[in-house]
Amino acid sequence: MEFYERVSGARMHAAFHKPLNLFSAELDSNLLQDMLYFIQNCFVTLNEMHNVLTYNKIWKQRLVNIGTLTSEVCENFNLTGVMSRSAGIKRDLRLSPKDVYSNYNLFSFKSYFGVNGDSFDRYLIRMLEMGESLHIANAAVSKLFDSNITANQANSILWNQLYLSNPNKKTYNSMEDLINHFLH
Repeated sequence: MEFYERVSGARMHAAFHKPLNLFSAELDSNLLQDMLYFIQNCFVTLNEMHNVLTYNKIWKQRLVNIGTLTSEVCENFNLTGVMSRSAGIKRDLRLSPKDVYSNYNLFSFKSYFGVNGDSFDRYLIRMLEMGESLHIANAAVSKLFDSNITANQANSILWNQLYLSNPNKKTYNSMEDLINHFLH
């Protein structure tokens, strides 16, 4: 939230994310350096949590074979995300070719799946996903930091990547065009 506040200028109800305008403030190198520093520290903290919890006998007793789900239960109740992946269903919306807006295709990352469908599998998947999220954030911030670009340049680069990376995407000349896209 600290970085969000620094970029948007507001603590709550910030208008940082706007269609057709991804960055409304200048991206200064101090902010990007602080983000990289946070990501490094978060890796260390995540590793410490993993070492303390994953091999803890009491933790494992409370999670292994608890809340077990099968793939059939996941499909019958339309469970998604870590719930379905813990049961071995290999479905990750971030890797879907139909996803045209999130730009996950610009980053290299892994998706993890469990085999037992229990709470321990879900915990392990979440721990691994947090590590992957930090890798994605590190890659994105490093890209911005290395290029030392302004907010207007970042907007044009990201929008070009949005539309050039997927030929099925439409371009919008105005906010009204974008609204009509979702209405029809």
